[in-house]
Amino acid sequence: VSRFSFIQVATTNNDGVMNTVGSPGGSILMDSIIDTGGLSTRGTQNMNVVRCTFLNSGAQTVPNTFSAIDNSVGGVAIDCVVKDQRGHGITTKPGNSVVTGNVVQNCLGNGIHTSAYTGGAAPGYIANNTVYGCGGDGINLLSGTNGATVTRNLVVGCGGYGINRLSANSADSEIRVTANNLWGNTSGASNLALGPTDTELDPQFENAPSNLTPTNLALRYLGGVGALT
Repeated sequence: VSRFSFIQVATTNNDGVMNTVGSPGGSILMDSIIDTGGLSTRGTQNMNVVRCTFLNSGAQTVPNTFSAIDNSVGGVAIDCVVKDQRGHGITTKPGNSVVTGNVVQNCLGNGIHTSAYTGGAAPGYIANNTVYGCGGDGINLLSGTNGATVTRNLVVGCGGYGINRLSANSADSEIRVTANNLWGNTSGASNLALGPTDTELDPQFENAPSNLTPTNLALRYLGGVGALT
């Protein structure tokens, strides 16, 4: 018997946000297109969002009040496309959370926003995402993210830092940042020591913003698969 359940019915609030709070832990939302809104999974443990597209949160009246995917502890966001949101693109907490293979584009807030978590959960994993043209930071790490892995992400043209760690209370080595490429952001990295495998190269996208496939062969293993859609 599978421990996962598929969400077939979801409610929408006045801002066009689909709310899955109260769904059983381990629920899956898969292969869905959600226009004019986002997905709130706050309070839902181990929510899995796979191969979904989130577009145009124009119904929101207050910017930066939610993310297209707003996941709780242990959540997964894999191979999703998130575009044109008035808030952050993807928000996740540590606790074995996985954010990988996504394309986050033209959000007013941060592209990937890691919310603080102080419950001593296992670190999160943020890898192979493409973040393009967001108004805030490309990847924003709040306190409580010590031990997270941030690797092989392609962060381009954001209005804040490429990667921003808001707290420098612990050694930089506790967050593993490797093999990311930061290009054309307002600033590079904050409170983090980038390693020798991190780069600042023009990705030479196939046809930005509609096709974010890098043609720079040095970056061919970076970024999200959603770039091909």
